[in-house]
Amino acid sequence: MANPHSPDEAPDRNLLFGILALQNNFISREALLAAFAAWVVDKGRPLGEILCEHGKLTNLQDELLRALTQQHVQQHGNDPQQSLAAVSSVGSIRDELRKLGDPQLEASLAAVSQNVPADPYDANIATTCDWGGPGQRFRILRPHAKGGLGEVFVAQDMELHREVALKEIQSQFADQPDSRSRFVLEAEITGGLEHPGIVPVYGLGQYADGRPFYAMRFIRGDSLAEAIARFHKADVPGRDPGERTLELRKLLGRFIDVCEAIEYAHSRGVLHRDLKPGNVMLGKYGETLVVDWGLAKSVGRGERTSETGETTLQPSSGDSVDPTMMGKAVGTPAYMSPEQAAGRLNDLGPASDVYSLGATLYCLLTGQPPLSGNDKGEILTRVQRGDFLRPREVKPQIPAALQAICLKAMSLKPTDRYASPQMLAGDMEHWLADEPVSCLAEPLTVRARRWMKRHRALVASSAAALAVLVTSLVVLLVLVAIHNRALDAKNGELDQANTLLAKANTDLQKANKSERAATTKAEQNAAVAREQSQLALKS
Repeated sequence: MANPHSPDEAPDRNLLFGILALQNNFISREALLAAFAAWVVDKGRPLGEILCEHGKLTNLQDELLRALTQQHVQQHGNDPQQSLAAVSSVGSIRDELRKLGDPQLEASLAAVSQNVPADPYDANIATTCDWGGPGQRFRILRPHAKGGLGEVFVAQDMELHREVALKEIQSQFADQPDSRSRFVLEAEITGGLEHPGIVPVYGLGQYADGRPFYAMRFIRGDSLAEAIARFHKADVPGRDPGERTLELRKLLGRFIDVCEAIEYAHSRGVLHRDLKPGNVMLGKYGETLVVDWGLAKSVGRGERTSETGETTLQPSSGDSVDPTMMGKAVGTPAYMSPEQAAGRLNDLGPASDVYSLGATLYCLLTGQPPLSGNDKGEILTRVQRGDFLRPREVKPQIPAALQAICLKAMSLKPTDRYASPQMLAGDMEHWLADEPVSCLAEPLTVRARRWMKRHRALVASSAAALAVLVTSLVVLLVLVAIHNRALDAKNGELDQANTLLAKANTDLQKANKSERAATTKAEQNAAVAREQSQLALKS
């Protein structure tokens, strides 16, 4: 690939080409430095050719960048040095290029603007970062979200070539020592909680002006709040019951993941204090991550968690309780526990996070938070009274066991709640497995149905045996009935014979009586005749 430009213009155009490639995220700063090191040895080759040879650019990218470089120069009077003067500062990479010791490259670098971009969202803002050395690791690409204290940007990790989430303190809080301490504490706590369900932190740093920032995993996916909203939006008449049950079970599985992550945090002596659906991110491949630990508090471990084998997390930046926050409700009103709503921050413990988990489950089941409204004071008062509708009052189709689990987690008294997030997760797992839960006494009919469902083979074989028995009994009854009918017929015939026999006996008795009477009369007549005969002889 021949260089179409004069030797005097080649360094300027190559530098402009390299800067545009870097700013458009086509190459890394390391690739740019290596390419210029090769160019210094062989200046007859364009920088794009060297990058393509090293496998850092494709031919298509090279063509696009050459066209962009040419267009940039044309817009600045066809003067490469004016083009260089118009591009943004290259930051510390300027120093790295100067170390190559090439006079022509040095002259081209002198033309590049040394002003830092004024726009805080400029793609090159990360060149003002100091990440443990003269180089800059993260390059901000675009704003992503803003919270109470910090704001999150999507940034490029220039070393590992991946997108990350870069969180920095908002400018209005940058000069407040307490705010900076809270921000650094959040980074330390989040980074110290190494669990698959907690967003990983890649490092903590600060800008040249001392403003802190930290980089963490950029999660591609939705929040639990968005997933819940989608689930309930689809809950319309005619919805396939099987599909709804499957989606509900998926959401409940995600909820169990959150409980396990918070159980781990408690085992390290850390409270989240701001659990809600919006602070749970769902990755595209099954990841469930608890985020935003800005209100987290290191409280140490109780007797229950002291034997878990974990060590207490002790941030070097100190305790998270700001004396000015005492007596104030810290967190999201609709999801905070009664003791949190009352501002009793010293009374907060694992049971407070359990309550917030219960409120999150309430939203999952009903599609709405336990309480809502614009009057924060009223919401806090109602939280302290436990004045909210029961889940089945909002949606009657919610299973009674799930309502019982939710209400136990949201009990007014901390001692009435689940003793740990793990126990809450355990009851959820029992329900998903169609087993009894600890917080609901089920009627005998439900227990019988569950027993039959769990012992289907036995029930089926018993039913088959019963069917055979019933069939055999029916056959036996039919045979007995037929036999009885035949016996009845024989008995009828016998009765008729007995009747005839009785009549014959009667007739015989009458004949015998008549015969005896006749015999008696004959005998009497004979006697009379004899008497008469005897009288006749005597006379």
